[in-house]
Amino acid sequence: RLPPVLGYDVETNLIPKWNYLKDELKLSAYDVTRFPAYFSYPLDKIIMPRMRYLEMCNKKASVWGLNLILTPSDANFAIKVAQTEPQEYLSYKEAFLNQLQQVQEERARQ
Repeated sequence: RLPPVLGYDVETNLIPKWNYLKDELKLSAYDVTRFPAYFSYPLDKIIMPRMRYLEMCNKKASVWGLNLILTPSDANFAIKVAQTEPQEYLSYKEAFLNQLQQVQEERARQ
């Protein structure tokens, strides 16, 4: 179904996504079986910003399901899932990515 996933690096790509799903989102293998394409989305650019934004909006990812959260465009995600204005989400995402980049640069210097 998703042959490209077989080429992903287990240590740097699949395990971090699995750990995030399990530890941060408190979701299970069942959730991945319903949407195996989860592993094809970038953790830092799509998965984390959307999940954290939903959390900030007091919305539970488990209510929506991974497919409805990850597949839409940023604008449709904001409108249909987060129920906010697209610009609000885009501003949040930009700030999130900037902060993440700063943390990564700081770790690289250490």
